Amino acid sequence: MPLRTDSNILIYVSVFLLSASILCFEIVSTRIASVIFVQDYAFIILSLALLGIGCGSVYSYYRVRAGDDLARVLHRAALALGVSLCVFVAAITELSITNRFVFFLLLFIPFFTSGVAYAQIYRTYSALSFGLYAWDLVGAAVGSIASLGLISLLGAPNSVVFVAVMAFSVSAVFLHSQLTTGKRIP
Repeated sequence: MPLRTDSNILIYVSVFLLSASILCFEIVSTRIASVIFVQDYAFIILSLALLGIGCGSVYSYYRVRAGDDLARVLHRAALALGVSLCVFVAAITELSITNRFVFFLLLFIPFFTSGVAYAQIYRTYSALSFGLYAWDLVGAAVGSIASLGLISLLGAPNSVVFVAVMAFSVSAVFLHSQLTTGKRIP
């Protein structure tokens, strides 16, 4: 499969933004969980993140065909990520969800959708895995540092909304790519 440079940059930036937003959400949700519950439940956020990303990847492996349009799949996954983050914030702030199981289910969904996106990107661009992993690590580092600034600047719920806006922007990039080129990214 020929690799185009312009689509590679798009994929690298998308992995960067996806990693930054997911890690930022993970840290902010840890802060939210420690306020709503007690400190003992903060550790479970990491477990749910790993479980959600893993389940999303397994789902993507078995349910998304290799011939599907990558831009469409990534657009839908990023859109679902943004919507699930908005639902999480609305449920926590407006509905005052304090039930642990509902809270953890609402946490699981964003990580699941990001797992779908990661799996499709790494499946399609396996030849670029070193570069993708580097952009993933840089995005995670930026997301972890940015989460501290966002929490102090915007507060925890508004930080999640900011992360949702990042996910919506990734979704818009893939929608634009799909509409303007009319063909698959690779």
